Amino acid sequence: MKELYRKLIRGKELSLEEAGKIGDTSGINSEFPIKYIIRGDQYLGSLQYRAIIQNITPIVNSKMNLVAKLDALYWIKKEQENNKKAQQKNIPIIKTIEITNIYNLLERKFIQGLIMERFYGETICKLIDSKYYKRAYNLWKKEISDAKRKNIHIRDIHNENVMFNTQTQELVLLDLVSWEFD
Repeated sequence: MKELYRKLIRGKELSLEEAGKIGDTSGINSEFPIKYIIRGDQYLGSLQYRAIIQNITPIVNSKMNLVAKLDALYWIKKEQENNKKAQQKNIPIIKTIEITNIYNLLERKFIQGLIMERFYGETICKLIDSKYYKRAYNLWKKEISDAKRKNIHIRDIHNENVMFNTQTQELVLLDLVSWEFD
């Protein structure tokens, strides 16, 4: 069984038979590969993002710094679709990789999640009292203006859906589910 866990940690795909050896496979969607593992008790909302992004969890992976967005399948498909469109229009977002069946170690079952690159930063609402707020705010307004010029209608955009890395001065927009592209 340790070898199966190692495969998941390395991001290697399991067969349905292999998955059945380590947990409940009733939640597996055959449309997606069976890869990756989460602890099930760590969410980025708990520490790094101060209870703002509670459906994002780090992937246990020995090679890449990844996170998984956990939500209903409809919403993660919509997020992935809009993410691809936003990338094509050069909008600063967290890049998605794929939708997979992820093993939740704590619950010993598989769930679907959207695998994404991890972005280190703070939401703008957490920067309000810092020296970085003005820079982050101005970048945010510029990106929103650029998106409008590119015929992207951003809904649900507020300071909790924008992250800024104070070291790199990089900004990303989050939660693309409700975005509309012309």
